[in-house]
Amino acid sequence: MRSNFAPGLGDQSAYMVAGRPYLTGDTLAAAGEDEVVFPMVTRSLTVLNTGGANAIRVHFDSQDNGNTIANHHFITLAAGAGMTFDVKCRSVFVSSVLGSTYEVFAELTPCDDEYNLAAAGTEGIND
Repeated sequence: MRSNFAPGLGDQSAYMVAGRPYLTGDTLAAAGEDEVVFPMVTRSLTVLNTGGANAIRVHFDSQDNGNTIANHHFITLAAGAGMTFDVKCRSVFVSSVLGSTYEVFAELTPCDDEYNLAAAGTEGIND
């Protein structure tokens, strides 16, 4: 008999096993931004700056919201650098001031829930 149980955000076992691979990448124009939208919630994601001598920024909300860049709610990756984020999310933004290329690898869980990290980091401990 098949169960109607579907894995969700609180399902620990969904995060204990290796995730389904997801690969993408692109070229950013000067002052460009891409939103990478994942088909499922991530278990982790890795972003690599693969182009030129220019840095890229990784953030969980658009640079156009007036808060992300002004309040430094992003991680900067120098040319040739990469970083793995052990985070569950449905999308990530990658931007560059001068243009660059990037690649993203994500481990996807079987969780199909909406999980929005928009404005992540916008509320400090002392707010």
